[in-house]
Amino acid sequence: MNITDITINDNNAWFYAEEYSAICRMDLTTGKISAESLYNPQKKYRSRGIIYYRGKLILAPHNEGGNTIRIFDLESREYSEMIISNQYMPDKPCCNLFTEVISYQNRIFFLPGRYHAIVCIDMDTEKITYIDEWYDKINNFFAVADNGGVIFNDHFPERNPGHILLRGHRIGVVMDFCLTDHSWRIKELGINRKIMGYVDSDIGYLESFFDEEDALYLCKDSRYKKILSLWGRMVSYKDRVYIAAYNQNVLYELDVNSMDVREIYSGEKVEEGGPNFFLFKQMGSKLVANSILDSKLIIYDMENRALRTFKLYYPEEIYFNKIRSSNVYVYENEGYTLERYLSWMCKK
Repeated sequence: MNITDITINDNNAWFYAEEYSAICRMDLTTGKISAESLYNPQKKYRSRGIIYYRGKLILAPHNEGGNTIRIFDLESREYSEMIISNQYMPDKPCCNLFTEVISYQNRIFFLPGRYHAIVCIDMDTEKITYIDEWYDKINNFFAVADNGGVIFNDHFPERNPGHILLRGHRIGVVMDFCLTDHSWRIKELGINRKIMGYVDSDIGYLESFFDEEDALYLCKDSRYKKILSLWGRMVSYKDRVYIAAYNQNVLYELDVNSMDVREIYSGEKVEEGGPNFFLFKQMGSKLVANSILDSKLIIYDMENRALRTFKLYYPEEIYFNKIRSSNVYVYENEGYTLERYLSWMCKK
């Protein structure tokens, strides 16, 4: 089971079940999942980003024509919408308009995948600001990079407070973006460098590539040293770096001082290469990941080095809602009852 994003507040985790147009909540004490909202599945809303903010869940649009930000009020159980400008839409229809949604002070930032601006919403005034001055400089790299029109893939906390690093998708750059004054600075890492992960540490920059040799390198004073023969997305915490290996079902912890590496999660073996941890993000001192192969939500407390895993599944009510809202007919017989069908669906 794959979920594209998740947000956590107190002891609850929320995620959006795109296929069923439903918001689901997981109780992090019991692991039980319930449907918080049910929408008409015939009117699908595709979303890749979700964030909790002051009793509301905010969803970012994912696909072409998706200029609607959807906001779900957890108290009233009602949706509201905000419309963003079509001016910054990509030339061709696509998905991945936005990759993530983050909050800073009273503002919500929508980080672009293919959208040509960073969107900032002041939640007190609902004023929308578009930060696009960086796009022309980034666009210069596209002519010589096979990036499919994707600008940024994900972001990482920067060592400077109030800053984030946005990782360019196969274009050899990262962008330092200030959440306070919206200033930005682009760091070029070499146009032929297909970067999968990038973090700053006390001993230099750690970069994960998948070009001539899939590997993790340490870069210091413009010199590269190979650390590990694996690559993937990365986040850092204190003197440790955490790696979601791209073609494995394993999460690693690397001590940047000793260069020792250990597994913090290992699941079912990946038979074919491909991304298993589509969701892999840092939330304060927590590392949150979704093992698609194992259908598990993984929460790792990086401060206390404590691992918790939760089984991911869709609650019964979203299947019932889809059947009620569409022309679906289920016929039962002695060998295949309705109860057995619903049980199988919930496991799927």
